[in-house]
Amino acid sequence: MKLLYCVAVLTAMIVLGRAGVLLDTEILLIQAYQKVGSPVTRYMATCRYEPTCSNFALTTLREDGFWQGNLKTGVRLVRCSPLGLLIPGEGSAPGK
Repeated sequence: MKLLYCVAVLTAMIVLGRAGVLLDTEILLIQAYQKVGSPVTRYMATCRYEPTCSNFALTTLREDGFWQGNLKTGVRLVRCSPLGLLIPGEGSAPGK
């Protein structure tokens, strides 16, 4: 799912080319994932962080904008992966 998220964001960046439109598109994609993908994947694994990565992404995108929000979300997704055990830091919500 994380790979699908990255591909969707990069595709939107290439096709649309504007941060404002990209931000709206990305928020819609995340909300669609929360409604469709998240209930399906809930039974495969549990989240390591609270709030979940998708909620974290929505919050950072709305507060910090497209570029900074994606940077923070990318770092969070890397921390969430098995390699994330090697990266120090908290998975706290934005602004904390």
